[in-house]
Amino acid sequence: MTDVGFVGPARNEADYFPGRLASRGSGQSGLTLFSIAVDDLTVSTVPPEAERLLERESLMAHLGTCVEGRPHVAPVWYRYADGVVEIVTTGRKLANIRQNPRVSLSIQKDMAGQARWMVSLLGTATVIDDEDETAAARRWINEKYGAGPDAYAENTLVRVEVGSATYRTYDDEIE
Repeated sequence: MTDVGFVGPARNEADYFPGRLASRGSGQSGLTLFSIAVDDLTVSTVPPEAERLLERESLMAHLGTCVEGRPHVAPVWYRYADGVVEIVTTGRKLANIRQNPRVSLSIQKDMAGQARWMVSLLGTATVIDDEDETAAARRWINEKYGAGPDAYAENTLVRVEVGSATYRTYDDEIE
């Protein structure tokens, strides 16, 4: 169990953590400050600890899209910076995002089948139909994963603005 601090709109904590008790204090005008003991850390922005995990290694992310009530999950390479995830993709993933921009991403580090940490992100995707921006993102992501700078030239840039994040570590040495 971890104690989480959160500042949000002046609503009650049940909006953020249904079914859990929390202690509240007064915050800035229009904001409610509260802390709560939770098993999973769910926050409205990506906390620095989770950002470090996302930026550290070249792990595969699983992108979840949904169109007409049918989910689709596929592995993708990604870049994370300042609350935004960039991917370059094509095919069904891109078509789904164009129809429904609400997406999820799940990234997990494991060793020999034992989870070390996980981060799940929910956000809104925007397709960037700009060749220069797509080429720059593709070069950066390809380099991160060891591919040539011009590999996957057919892919299109998608930026995911993160709305909420859940993360968990399973090893005290990570944080």
